[in-house]
Amino acid sequence: MADTIFERFLRNMQAEAMELQKNSDNVLIAPEAGNPPFRYLVTFKEMSYLIRNNQGVRLITAPLNMVINFPEDYLHSLDANLYLKLVAVLRPDFFHPNVKFPVVCPGHEFLMTSPGLTEIVSHLYNVFTYRNMNVSEADALNFEACEYLREHGDIIKKINVIPLRRKKLNVSVKVVELKS
Repeated sequence: MADTIFERFLRNMQAEAMELQKNSDNVLIAPEAGNPPFRYLVTFKEMSYLIRNNQGVRLITAPLNMVINFPEDYLHSLDANLYLKLVAVLRPDFFHPNVKFPVVCPGHEFLMTSPGLTEIVSHLYNVFTYRNMNVSEADALNFEACEYLREHGDIIKKINVIPLRRKKLNVSVKVVELKS
């Protein structure tokens, strides 16, 4: 790898990703290719989301897998279609305004800052749990999902969102001697 800045970026991302995984009950992050890794398989272990198949649109709770790939020009890319190379969801029936299988658009403004893996995973978690979405066709990949969610917006209230990160507890114990 000739680009030492990109190589350091990838190494730092790997360490941050393993830290996120250690502090989460709901995400698995597995390096797939490269040393340092530039492609990861990310699994949200338990997530409520919409699917659309021949039975219609349904809310399910199941794991959701995606691949996140960092092309060599990621840090200095001016490509407006970078999102086409970055994230792919691996469930064909996943139903969301930002997803047209397998392509995921995390948002152009979000990508302008060249976020790292943990930022992308956290952002996608908010997108995939419908906490961060836009039902305007002008900003979407899946027009049918936009229309459906405008007409059936109450379905989102039924989505159970499990925190991505475990809450840190600051617990102190004071031992008190009981007097008889």
